[in-house]
Amino acid sequence: MKRVLILIGTLFFLIGCEEKIDDGKINPPYSSDIDDAMYKDVVADFENAGFTNVKTKKIEDLVFGWLTEDGEVEEITIDGETSFSTSSRFESDVEIIVFYHTFQETDKDITQDTETDESENIDEGKGEDDTSKIEESIDSTKDEVITVENNEEFANVLGKKSADEQTSEFAEKYKGRTIAFDANIAYMNNHGSYTTRYDLLIYTGDYSETEVYGPNFQIRDVNISNLNLTGENIPDTIGMGDHIYLTAKIIEWDEERQLFRLEPVSTEFR
Repeated sequence: MKRVLILIGTLFFLIGCEEKIDDGKINPPYSSDIDDAMYKDVVADFENAGFTNVKTKKIEDLVFGWLTEDGEVEEITIDGETSFSTSSRFESDVEIIVFYHTFQETDKDITQDTETDESENIDEGKGEDDTSKIEESIDSTKDEVITVENNEEFANVLGKKSADEQTSEFAEKYKGRTIAFDANIAYMNNHGSYTTRYDLLIYTGDYSETEVYGPNFQIRDVNISNLNLTGENIPDTIGMGDHIYLTAKIIEWDEERQLFRLEPVSTEFR
């Protein structure tokens, strides 16, 4: 009799478990801690899992796209919640929003409008020679790498003891342009908890523990390959105190921290 009661109890337990599992809800294919995923893949995976109300939302914050890829997911919300796991269960029609990084559409529209205007001018045959000369001059100036030899403003910025109003004015005027100068790695540390990604503090000229000239330059969240090492003297390791010739694009001037943020184009050891 005792065995019969145990058997009946076990059956009721199993039936109860089946009823809980078969509740018509679905487990999400990702947790809220998602990292380095592309939004199209994420949307497809949610839909393949059975979710029917998956939406996307752009975060138009990319400038160069070298740290964060175009289309990379920032966050997922399910029914407005930002914290969930793959063991969570939701109705199939719950609202899911996938937030992802991308470039501003206005930048593309401006480029397209410019190309259209230039095409119309050429088709109309008005001032073709003058237009070509102006375009060549603009392109040449825009592509020119700024150095202390060809830009007096840059030479003044590097020669100052510390940053001032001229520094921020230079940064605003030449934002997005490429600069090149003799520099040194003043400090280098791991970016967050990563062991192969780094933040570098760059100063102009040769390394010194006692005297520093020019503004602070920062290269942030890069691995060694992102530095694009060139030249004949590439070392096995890099670190604080190394002398380099740095070519980099100006991303922005951080007024609060008083530093330039740079995107490396090439790094040559000297």
